[in-house]
Amino acid sequence: MSITLTPLLTLILTLTLTLLTLFVSYLLAKTKPRLYSISGLRLAAYTKLWRLYDVYKGRAHLTAVALHAKHGKLVRIAPVVISVSDPNEIPKIYGVKGDFTKTAF
Repeated sequence: MSITLTPLLTLILTLTLTLLTLFVSYLLAKTKPRLYSISGLRLAAYTKLWRLYDVYKGRAHLTAVALHAKHGKLVRIAPVVISVSDPNEIPKIYGVKGDFTKTAF
């Protein structure tokens, strides 16, 4: 038995997954309020789907350089992901007594 996806069903599933991803990303971003102070693409505050497409197109490195030129040393690239271009900023984020919460990983 095989399941055939019609174009309409495919569209509905895609939209549902996209909305679910946006909602979960929004909830994650709300749990990290200090990250809101870091600028970046407005869309990056809610989803990282834009980055998936950027990586797929092979231009993520160029986008990162452009974002850092526009927004500074720290740039938000996803709801809870920050890109760092200045080595002096790394201890503030990854240091033991840094202001940012680390994951259990």
